[in-house]
Parts: sequence; C-alpha cells; structure tokens
Amino acid sequence: RAVAWSLQHRWIVVAAIVASLMVAFSLFDQLGVEQMPLTDTSLILGYVRADPGVSTKRMAQIVKQIERIALKQKNVKNVSALTGQSPGWGQYFTGYGVNEVNEARLLMNLTIANEQRKETLWQIQNAIYRKAKAEIPDLDVLFMQPLSPTPVSASRAPVEVLVKGPSMKQVYHYGQEVLQIAHTQAVGLHNPYLDTVYGVPQLEVDVDKARAAAMGLTVQNIVGQVYYAINGGMTGTFFNPRPTMYYHSRILIRYQKDQRRSLQDLRDLTIAVPGGHSVPLSA
Repeated sequence: RAVAWSLQHRWIVVAAIVASLMVAFSLFDQLGVEQMPLTDTSLILGYVRADPGVSTKRMAQIVKQIERIALKQKNVKNVSALTGQSPGWGQYFTGYGVNEVNEARLLMNLTIANEQRKETLWQIQNAIYRKAKAEIPDLDVLFMQPLSPTPVSASRAPVEVLVKGPSMKQVYHYGQEVLQIAHTQAVGLHNPYLDTVYGVPQLEVDVDKARAAAMGLTVQNIVGQVYYAINGGMTGTFFNPRPTMYYHSRILIRYQKDQRRSLQDLRDLTIAVPGGHSVPLSA
C-alpha cells in the first residue's frame, strides 16, 4: 500500500526527500564529526624544538631534562630520544630523522591502558608538556601525539605556511605576523610555531646577475651547484648494488669534508659553465 501510495503521490514524496536533505545539510555543520575514535596505544611520539642558535650540547641537555620530567610520571616506562643534526636527505631511507641542531624526536612507552593505569595517554602528555614548558626557558616547541594504530585515527596532517623574500629580517617579521594570526584567528589550530633560522650565523651567496649572465649562468644554476656541493644530494639514477648494499640503491654526491669547512672553501667552489669549463664561485 505504501509503495502504491508513493507512486500515486510522487511529487509529495519528492518534496519530502528534498526537505529531508535540506534539514540534513543545515545540521551538518552543527554536529561534531569523528571518523574513528582516538585509541590509547600506550605509545607517545614527541617533537622537540629549542630556540634558534641553541648549541648541540645545550640541546642534549634539554632532551635529557624532558626525559627526566617524563620518567617522573609513574606510568611512563621508558623514553627514547633522537637528537643531533643530519642533512636534508637524512630521512630518505627510514622516515625518521633530525635535520637541525635544535630539533629532537621522542618516543615514550607507557604502561598498558585500562589495566595498569587509570590516567589516559592525553592526561600524561599534558602533564609532561606543562612541566617542561615551565622549567625549560629555551624550549620553543614540544608537540606530542599518540602513536596511532591506524592512519585515520591520528591527528590530521600539519599545515605549513612558507614565507619567502629577499631579506631574512623582513621574512622573519612576516613570519611573526603569520604566527600571531595562527594563535589568534585560526580556530581549531593547535601548536602553531615559527620555524626559522633568523639569528643563527649564516653564509649568504650574493650572485652578480650581470656577471653570471655573461657566463651563460642563472642565479638558480649557481645556487643549485653551491647547495649540492656542500649539502649533497642523491643521484637520480638507480644502480644494481652489491648484496652488502641492499639498504639503498642511490649514491650521495658532495664535496669531501676538507673541501667545505671554511669561508675560503666556499669561495673556491667550482661552478660549471656552459661550454665545458668551470670557474671558482668568487669569480
């Protein structure tokens, strides 16, 4: 009977469906949406960043202090830390790494949830965060999140804003403004921080564009060669490695250590010029 009535009053049925959809869409923004509940996995991943310019020795002290703070929590069994500087390709093979002197990664192992402890993972990490921020003045960022059992039950991907410009001082000023906007106007955004090298000693390469153009070079050509000579880069061509080298099949190419230690070494870097010859960077 219901089907027969619906077929006889099709416009009424269509109007009811449209009205239901309109009500559903109007309520959608008002309802909380959670794809999968967060799981207390008893493992915490942490990211530590100290103020720019912090030495390797001081960074090691900061990490040790955070470890001591964490281990004072009765439900933290042990803490592992990874600190120290690595090149930009340091995470290529493992997915984990520390790229700057003032950065560190943490892994905290907790007692079993609901069996050995009543505190939740989030209560423990909040207690560690508050104490660390109160006791370590040069601690810039301490971000922690549970090691998720599934990709969809963890926090969402971070949002990164890149600020570029010709002047480091100007870029730093704009970065501070963006950070202030993130703190005050970005609803739902947590743990914003400014990633900067301003205030840290830097070597700047000021390219003479007219001189470079006369040699058939661009600024990008010169800067790229300087970057790969000092920092290095992985080859774009794969090779068939020996059995003892199965962990990767690409080669890192850069200058030797004694060729990239000083300012004079930077001046003496050879830049390949179209035509098959090369000139020193200082030329």
